[in-house]
Amino acid sequence: MAITTKLSQTKIDKFIAERKKDGLNTRKLGDGGGLYLQWRDGASWIFRWKKNGTESSIGLGALASVPLSAARAEAAQCRAIVAQGRDPKVARDSIVSKGVKTFDQCEQECWAIHKHSLKGKTVHQRWENSIATHVSPILGRIPVNEADVNHVLRVLQPIWLTVPTTATQVRGRIEKVFNFALAKGYREFSKGNPAAWDVLKTILPSYEKIASVQHFRAIEKVPAFVQKLRLRDAGEGVQGQSQWGLSARALEFLILTVCRTGDIIGQDDEEEDRDRPPLMWQHLDLKKHVWHKPKTKTGLPHSVPLSEPAMRILLDTQALEIPGPLVFPSLQKPGFPLGKGAMLEVAKSVSGDPDMTCHGFRSCFEDWCGDETDFPDRVINAAMMHGTVKGKVKKGYRRRDAFDARVPLMQAWGEYCDSGRAAKILKFG
Repeated sequence: MAITTKLSQTKIDKFIAERKKDGLNTRKLGDGGGLYLQWRDGASWIFRWKKNGTESSIGLGALASVPLSAARAEAAQCRAIVAQGRDPKVARDSIVSKGVKTFDQCEQECWAIHKHSLKGKTVHQRWENSIATHVSPILGRIPVNEADVNHVLRVLQPIWLTVPTTATQVRGRIEKVFNFALAKGYREFSKGNPAAWDVLKTILPSYEKIASVQHFRAIEKVPAFVQKLRLRDAGEGVQGQSQWGLSARALEFLILTVCRTGDIIGQDDEEEDRDRPPLMWQHLDLKKHVWHKPKTKTGLPHSVPLSEPAMRILLDTQALEIPGPLVFPSLQKPGFPLGKGAMLEVAKSVSGDPDMTCHGFRSCFEDWCGDETDFPDRVINAAMMHGTVKGKVKKGYRRRDAFDARVPLMQAWGEYCDSGRAAKILKFG
């Protein structure tokens, strides 16, 4: 028989507000199927069942760490145990007494070893936060030897289409934990890894397919956004002299050069071990209108032609005479580049779209190239720094060879963004 659920986040919030107000400690709110939210100096979940006329209960954790969806999953597990004639408390105690590892226990042991191979506090925080937010509430208390594909899907399906990048990273981390469990003997080899992509690819669409539809949210009319960005800046009377204004300039420069956020603010803490210095004046040749991106340990040097609108931003920013080598520094923290979310905050504020991303402008550029120009794919890919040729020597030669072809492409894009009128140069050659 299907379980009729009764709770919602609105009901839960109202229940907690009332309990805090009247101070009652013994009230319960039922969800159906034996699951209750109770208030005893805080909100927590319990599962109640009857056996031979005797009622028993077991705690499922505090609301702060176990959301409603996870509590329902836990309750479903308990109902299955009761249906088998077993006691959920005894089942849990037997797991502990036998030394069977739960997923959380296994993850903590795995992470204690794995974290030493990853650099940067940010990378560590990403791992730990993603496990605590997405994984532990659902998989955490399940014995690692009993977890299956359905458990993994409960974690991934709610985020797979909405935040695909995060979801793929979470899947990879779950897979690492299960591989660790297999290697340590905590999980039987015959059961395999339920988070392996070979297992999940028949159920979930690939990241590439999601990306073709929703590879970062893009703005349909870039020129209108750029104009609104400038008007907002000028209207507030800041024009680059405040942190908001400087972030707005950096965002417009990002759009015009089709670069990534990390190209402007630097990037040295990614799990993929990528490294990029922040944009500095020494990287720019203002006379020849070129941005020379330096070589990094994971990438070749790359030269970016600067359109007239992009040059205008640089010259106006230079006129501000902000001390230091950084083109777009943090005014609150001298010597440091803009914060990671500075340009994103401006983009969301100007667009009014809470799901806005800076990276979406790259998708806009690619769409514009395909719909409005006749430039070859190799020139477009070179402008976006997409690796299309294998081998460092060939790749380096092809990029140098494409520089002259990229000059009219970037100028045309700059004119399109600058005014919204049809660009003067739309054809290649």
